[in-house]
Amino acid sequence: MVEPLSEISTKLNIDAEKKLSIAMIVEYLDEKLPNFPTYFSKKYPTISKNESETTISQSLCAFLEDFKNPDEASLFRFHPEFKESRYAVDFAVIDVKSCKNTPEPPKPIFTIEAKRLPAPKKTKKDHSRKKEYVCGNGGGIERYKKGKHGKGLTQSAIIGYIQDKDCNYWFKFINKWIQQLSSHDKDNWEPTELLKLVSIFTNTQKFISDNVRKIGKKKDSIRMWHYLIELK
Repeated sequence: MVEPLSEISTKLNIDAEKKLSIAMIVEYLDEKLPNFPTYFSKKYPTISKNESETTISQSLCAFLEDFKNPDEASLFRFHPEFKESRYAVDFAVIDVKSCKNTPEPPKPIFTIEAKRLPAPKKTKKDHSRKKEYVCGNGGGIERYKKGKHGKGLTQSAIIGYIQDKDCNYWFKFINKWIQQLSSHDKDNWEPTELLKLVSIFTNTQKFISDNVRKIGKKKDSIRMWHYLIELK
């Protein structure tokens, strides 16, 4: 059955609105995230490298607050610890308009997962979470590739909280891990999924990757924005 032109037009308009909204969110992150290290160091002047991911993420959520237009009306809200089926993602970005006049729970248009770099260890010899930004049980990129985070979304982001070394160091290691996976796990990883540098800000670097997503027999892709932030 052929869809009416009016329905096709409506879908195209909705898709165009979503793309514009996502572009605005990414631009907002570009503007705000480079200023987060200064905000965080003032709020936690005695910060240690063992500071928990939860503490950092709670502080970041408060820092991002609501995304408002020039008239101070909220456009998007950042919700911490948003439950996606069995899994909770660190942040979900909700379009305020979609919450109005509906009893349905809000659906995110963009999500953000956060990872500490280096990943925390239980003991000095514990390397079980070493590659957690990329893969493993709590692997950031891998969760998006499997649809555990960002299911149904076209774009999302991962933030790396750097507590040792710098952006260049972790960029090289993240891509090294992806290269290794694309060589040894060719069914699930591809060399085209490497991070590519987009922008360099103060204390922050922005990267992009286009990742293959497999959910059951369905295969598509999700665009990931990566922000590596130096908090050391």
